[in-house]
Amino acid sequence: MLAYSRIYPGDKDALHTEYEGVKIKYFSTVKKAGFDTLVHSAKATFDVIFRNTADVVHLHSGANSIWAVFLRIAGKRVVISQFAMDWKRDKWPWYGKLFYIVSNYLTAYCPNAVAFDNVFTKEYFEKKFNRTYQFIPYGSEVKTPPPNIDILNRIGIEKGEYFVCRALYP
Repeated sequence: MLAYSRIYPGDKDALHTEYEGVKIKYFSTVKKAGFDTLVHSAKATFDVIFRNTADVVHLHSGANSIWAVFLRIAGKRVVISQFAMDWKRDKWPWYGKLFYIVSNYLTAYCPNAVAFDNVFTKEYFEKKFNRTYQFIPYGSEVKTPPPNIDILNRIGIEKGEYFVCRALYP
């Protein structure tokens, strides 16, 4: 299995070439928000196509759905994880929002499968495009914490104001 990662100008060499049996291939990209993903994903897409390195390609974010077109033409099976309704976010200029709106149509129709990590975006897409999609939530169910919060008090953390995560790199 191969995963692609990006390196920005000025970054040091790649951290790892493999993680838990998954080989990591790095491509440099630009430091311009929004365009960094397009540049990196284009390089990864054409690497997959011209080196025939995958049968199935998992694209993260509907913003990458433009590359599903090329991958499908090359005979690859494509899965897209659509995370959010990015076109509604204030951080994007008008052309970024327009790109996301166009990407929605590509996300809806180009890949072999689309998975959503939240029900709100999934429901929006199902209603808008009259299709059924997969729901695969990230994270896990968390048990209710015990009533004794002495440990939290000792380390100065308020109940419910923290989360636990696992680092990818030891």
